[in-house]
Amino acid sequence: MKKLLIYVEIQTKITSLLTFSLVMLVLNYHNVDINVLNTAVFFAGMFLFDLTTTTINNYIDSKTNHEDFGFPRSTLKIIMLTLLALSILFGLWLVVLTDWVVLLLGMFSFFVGIIYTFGPIAISRQPYGEIVSGIFYGYVMTFILVYINLQSAFLSVTLGSSISIILNSKLMIGFLILGFIPTLLTSAIMLGNNTCDVEKDVLVNRFTLPFYIGKENAVKLLISLYALVFVGAIVGVLTGVYPVYALVLLLLAPKVLKNAKDLGIEYSKERSFPFVIQNFIMVMAVLILVMIIANII
Repeated sequence: MKKLLIYVEIQTKITSLLTFSLVMLVLNYHNVDINVLNTAVFFAGMFLFDLTTTTINNYIDSKTNHEDFGFPRSTLKIIMLTLLALSILFGLWLVVLTDWVVLLLGMFSFFVGIIYTFGPIAISRQPYGEIVSGIFYGYVMTFILVYINLQSAFLSVTLGSSISIILNSKLMIGFLILGFIPTLLTSAIMLGNNTCDVEKDVLVNRFTLPFYIGKENAVKLLISLYALVFVGAIVGVLTGVYPVYALVLLLLAPKVLKNAKDLGIEYSKERSFPFVIQNFIMVMAVLILVMIIANII
């Protein structure tokens, strides 16, 4: 079991789990009637596919980088395909429960998830991996969650002689604000990871954003992303997406920005990168705690 958890990198799934928790708490705070079955099926499919994309990446690395995950490559492949099959089954179940809009969103998510690590132009090997990963976890996942619980109240698509799309602009603005902080924090994790791995990545023909802009500029960009996180918190409060006491997040700013700067001291995956993970957990945990309190009172 321990080897399996290492293979799927279970510790990295905190990004999707915390984002999922935040979105659900915000929906409940705004008195949205949660469709428990739709949400549970989505969660299972999301989590399984998150595991799948990791196993695809590690399966490839077991060949290109000769990384040892404690299983024969044939077993690694079976695990990968099993997770993929299960995630597809849950995805199709969600489509049956909802509509073809979810089918299109699901197909898009599967396509992006697979080409992120697989193929001659894998996204993770390109300078836009931070953008894609951030948008996928912060916005695509959030959009599906909001849609399966609100459906026509959020988005209505009618097919006929012409395509009619009705989008609730107020809810759309709220969605964009809600997904902003998770998007930035996820992109920051990818940026910090790639900054520490520049030399290692080049050896396997992986040329990420820090390779092109340099490590120092990558750290400056990282600091900017975190600064925007706190701007997002203020905007969220001003627009009513978050309760006013979400401004407590601003107290984290000195620590979060210091952690980002500390990445540039050593650019070490073992000693510096954990600060980036710490930033994600701190911000999301406080925001989730704020939303739990808001839902109680």
